[in-house]
Amino acid sequence: MTRINHKLGRSGITLLMRALATLIVAAFAVTVVKADTAKTITLLSPLDGATVREVVPIRVSPADMPAGGDGYFTVSIDKVFRTAKIIDPGKSLLYTWDSQAAYQDQSNPGVDKFTDDGSHEIEVAIYTHTGSLLASGASTVTLANKVTNLPDGVSLTYAWSEDETLRYKQHSEINMLSADGSVPAVTTQSADIRFDRSVEDSSGGGYLVRDLVIGDDSTLLNNGVSTPVDSMFLPKSRYRTVNHFGGLMQEEAPFSTGDHFGFPIPQLPNRRITASDSWPTRIEVSVPWATTKPTVVHGTGRLDSFEWQDGYPTAKIIETYNGPAKFYADPRGQVPFQADTVQLTRTYWFAYNSKKLVRIKTDMTVEANVGTDVTGLLGTSPTATPGMGGGNPYGGQGGSPYGGGGSNQYGGRQGGGGQMQPMPPNGGAEIVGGNSPLIYDQQQMQPMPPMQPMPPMGGQGQQGTPYGGYGQGGGQYNSNGGGQYGANGGGSSLAPTKFQVIDITNLIVGG
Repeated sequence: MTRINHKLGRSGITLLMRALATLIVAAFAVTVVKADTAKTITLLSPLDGATVREVVPIRVSPADMPAGGDGYFTVSIDKVFRTAKIIDPGKSLLYTWDSQAAYQDQSNPGVDKFTDDGSHEIEVAIYTHTGSLLASGASTVTLANKVTNLPDGVSLTYAWSEDETLRYKQHSEINMLSADGSVPAVTTQSADIRFDRSVEDSSGGGYLVRDLVIGDDSTLLNNGVSTPVDSMFLPKSRYRTVNHFGGLMQEEAPFSTGDHFGFPIPQLPNRRITASDSWPTRIEVSVPWATTKPTVVHGTGRLDSFEWQDGYPTAKIIETYNGPAKFYADPRGQVPFQADTVQLTRTYWFAYNSKKLVRIKTDMTVEANVGTDVTGLLGTSPTATPGMGGGNPYGGQGGSPYGGGGSNQYGGRQGGGGQMQPMPPNGGAEIVGGNSPLIYDQQQMQPMPPMQPMPPMGGQGQQGTPYGGYGQGGGQYNSNGGGQYGANGGGSSLAPTKFQVIDITNLIVGG
């Protein structure tokens, strides 16, 4: 399906469509004068009277285009403008109509509409660069995306076989939103990942399912910088044992060290279902493109319809959840944060004949009060406020999103600082303070200054978060507040943050 460019945003799309609509109005004004000189052409695709579904290519003969490609064309469906483009000489394909994607009508801008099955008219008009109509043609087609021959519903089950491998591609985005929606969404992170999903064993009523990231064919984009996944992580297999409905029987322990990432296995209903049926369901979700500690929420599944998707007749199932949830801001599951409001919609298309997962689309909006340790990892801030060290004058400072608050009277990790760097597969050794097994800022511990007479010791400072943040130093008179000699740790105050997570996963090999 067509995906909205979130960097452009809704307002940008609306302005673009208005500008193009103005162009079309001007062109049709000329048409009134020039109509008697325009010729009628026949669309090569789709032919008049054809039955179509999903993605529909719209083609005309290159011979019907003006010589030298001097001009532009427009495509309208049911009198609603869809696109206008400069003519590409010699090309017959003008436009690919995704009949299942949302579109917007200038009579009601900003509101998504969808095309129902039934009769639709596709119109193509070809103009000179001055707006004079040269030619036009139309086809009336029957759209048939829905499957209507299943009045008694279906029973859905997976039917994996041993040594079978399916390959999926996933595109994931994190988009920062303004609280009132007045500012267009800004994409701060995106990922394009390839997963292999295979079955290692199918005995005892369960399937041992293995997910593996294809690291050399996967990339992350963070603040405009593209990085191969296998240069940031050590991708290893994630194993789960599930039943033939996709219900989790066992999350298997990792067989080796590394980053064990996978993507959701939707849980199918364990009964026959028909359109509009609903049931409680387990939903696995994360904020980053994948995580070693996915969040599980319990929502509602509903069979929306039976429809064609990517060439398969499928059951289209929509899962929803509204409520709080705990997430991790980093793929390795070391920076937790609590979201007060989560609005989740996940749609998946399951091929009921071949018993395969064909497509998943997740759209989740999260509202939470978070600090720079979280927003930095989500790509919104390249630096973070330094966190102070622990409970006496010798405490060090953290200095980047991966710096540390102190964990004892001598402070936490030394140094740290500068711009946020990509996480390498393994960090340096743990030094005084902190509570993470990995350090990503790789600064070396500096020599202590000459020891001065020690004042009376306060209590031990609290630990900072693994990537810096909020540990509080001890002190002479206040073991929790900093006191005479201590200092509050902490990167920055919490701030309300709203963001959207979108991911789309498609079957590409193994169908």
